[in-house]
Amino acid sequence: MFTNNKSHVIRSSANEKDIDQLYQDRLDYFKHFEGQQTIIFSGQLWKIEKVFRVSKHNLKIRQIYHRLQQRIEAHNTINFVANKIYKEFERQLKEKQAKFGCEQIIDIAKTIYRVEIINLSTGEVFKEVLLLNDEQIQLAKLFDF
Repeated sequence: MFTNNKSHVIRSSANEKDIDQLYQDRLDYFKHFEGQQTIIFSGQLWKIEKVFRVSKHNLKIRQIYHRLQQRIEAHNTINFVANKIYKEFERQLKEKQAKFGCEQIIDIAKTIYRVEIINLSTGEVFKEVLLLNDEQIQLAKLFDF
């Protein structure tokens, strides 16, 4: 039996014994895995939640309404590629045993500028990356630029 928001009793087509048996069957099914499946699902869920968290906060990706299928697919592709690049960036930082996190490095990289000077008489181009503090220098050494 179930109740609705008007406090009337609603009878289900299945009796309570059938519902209890169905519930017990589900429990027996999950007991078969002895916690292994739950750990696998939890591990995958954590990864998915991390992707959404990175997308929303770090990459500032938001939902956008598109009505054309091509635009929906393009939006999803761009989001997917952005997440893959961020994940690769995390992997490289871990591999290089960097003391900075992704967000710190992105903030440092935003302050690095490159100057390009063209000598008008010779046409020679001079390019220089301006590294103005220790964090920028460490980042340049870390990624060889």
